[in-house]
Amino acid sequence: MIDSLILDFDDDWVPPARSRLVTLKPMGAGTQMLESVSSLLVRIARAHTVKPLDLLNREIVPRTDIQLRRPSSSFVNTHAKTANGLGKYAHEIVSALEQLTGQTGLASCSFLPWRELLASNGNSLLHPRPCWCPTCFQEWRVAGHEPYFPLAWFCEQVAVCPAHKRPLIDRCTVCGRQQPFVTRHAYLDYCSYCGDWLGKEEPADSKAAALPQRAIARASAIGELIVVGQTAEASMLGARGRHATVITALIQQHFAGVRAEAERRFGFRPHVMLNWLSKHQALSLKSLFELSERVGVSPATFLRNDPRTVFDFRQRAAMGPIKHRPPVSERRLADLKGLLDGIARNGPHHLALTDVAKTLGEKYTFLRYWCPDECARISAAHLKFKSDNSKAKLAANVTQSRRIMMRLLSSKQRITRKIVKAELAAHRISIACPEVRAALRRAVSDYVCTERLRRGGNPRSS
Repeated sequence: MIDSLILDFDDDWVPPARSRLVTLKPMGAGTQMLESVSSLLVRIARAHTVKPLDLLNREIVPRTDIQLRRPSSSFVNTHAKTANGLGKYAHEIVSALEQLTGQTGLASCSFLPWRELLASNGNSLLHPRPCWCPTCFQEWRVAGHEPYFPLAWFCEQVAVCPAHKRPLIDRCTVCGRQQPFVTRHAYLDYCSYCGDWLGKEEPADSKAAALPQRAIARASAIGELIVVGQTAEASMLGARGRHATVITALIQQHFAGVRAEAERRFGFRPHVMLNWLSKHQALSLKSLFELSERVGVSPATFLRNDPRTVFDFRQRAAMGPIKHRPPVSERRLADLKGLLDGIARNGPHHLALTDVAKTLGEKYTFLRYWCPDECARISAAHLKFKSDNSKAKLAANVTQSRRIMMRLLSSKQRITRKIVKAELAAHRISIACPEVRAALRRAVSDYVCTERLRRGGNPRSS
């Protein structure tokens, strides 16, 4: 009997909060193959049977300050990699994922545990495109494990897989295209463009046999940093100015406080260590590796500053000289400004500033540095040219869409959305454009009114 059922609950018992998205634990937790934030996002999208881009647009981005206006924006194509970094995007996306999935500790799936120590601009931190190890994909598929992208694969200082010590690849072996950070489907080990499996090995290459030991050592060192980032020790090793404390203690203990002697023995350029110490500026990951490799230890071991650590102070090869920018003569600068001013006034405006730089045989950064005003006017003229072309193309597409719909209606055949879409696609017009759809609706309305007037009916009657 239900009356005899006794529900023994405390008066202050509150049911646990439900998460909006499914809670998935990161793969490889506690190891150097910890899953990255972007990989976890794709797996969550697969669990909800939605596209990763839709999950990003509709659930994650609205809970951040990221201005994502259209799917083809630079964030999706370029800056999405920073979700695995240590900047603003990484912090906001991780916070949104934790809020939506009801779990904590996802910051360790990025380089956020080192955001106080490393440079905030992420210099030399992340690869420009996703890289992967085909051997890992093969082993995971055979073992029945769900494939994923470890955080280590996204680090620019990692050229080999930490697990197999084999070179990472960044292009599909079938179509040769690089993969996007926000994949087009929810299967991480399949190409977003041709759909082929990414676990296929590349053709035999002689370079793979001569894999440098430095690349293997850096992959292991990054793996160590990732493992430490999942522990409480990261708060101490990644503290702001930690590198300055360790460098000061190193110079004081082994070089009697003489910084210049330490720079000479390590092979650094003059005043390099002075900049790190006096300004307390954050290090780039590349600089941290340069420093730790010159004392013969891993970055994590260097930051621990253990007195029992044995350092290698043998004479190191000196760093290359700084390449100073050659001076620019006033005559050359005047000629260049006059040429750029003429381009800004009279065109060609269909060329972007990067194309103008290539045409002139100059570097883009050189033009931006020496001729900022002229470059700004060229960029503004190019943007106006693109805007005008876009408006003209849209007007032409609207006119053509109306003609196509009128022709279909005049044919007296049964018209479906599939037929209209195919006709528009033949003229490279997308039905997804709101202006095109409005033109189609107006064409149908005008045709109906014209037919009723021709038959003598009332065009406003139902």
